[in-house]
Amino acid sequence: MELPPGPIYVFRRLYLILPSATVYLTLKFVKDYFDLAIPQWLYLFAIVFALPVLILVRRWYVEFENRRAAAAAGAALAPHVPESSLNVLKKVLRSAEGYPGLSQVALVFTQINLYHRRSNA
Repeated sequence: MELPPGPIYVFRRLYLILPSATVYLTLKFVKDYFDLAIPQWLYLFAIVFALPVLILVRRWYVEFENRRAAAAAGAALAPHVPESSLNVLKKVLRSAEGYPGLSQVALVFTQINLYHRRSNA
């Protein structure tokens, strides 16, 4: 007999609940074990921000791993645009007021300095 789609969906989305549940259970354990008075706002703050903090830390860790792997291989990481995609999109939309494509040209000229040669010396 096959499982209905509901439990399968819940199990596939469990990773969204686990950070908040882990934080809640940890705070509850600390409160009970060490007999501390933990305010309710701290519970709420920690549970709400558990997943965003986890995503941010995971992104930093992946970037760290990539830099480390590139350094171990003697390579350099490809450059990236330092601005967010929303800022670039705003510039592109603003360029419609003047000459078309002016912001893209300015973006290319600001990014030229990111490309560098690796010297063998």
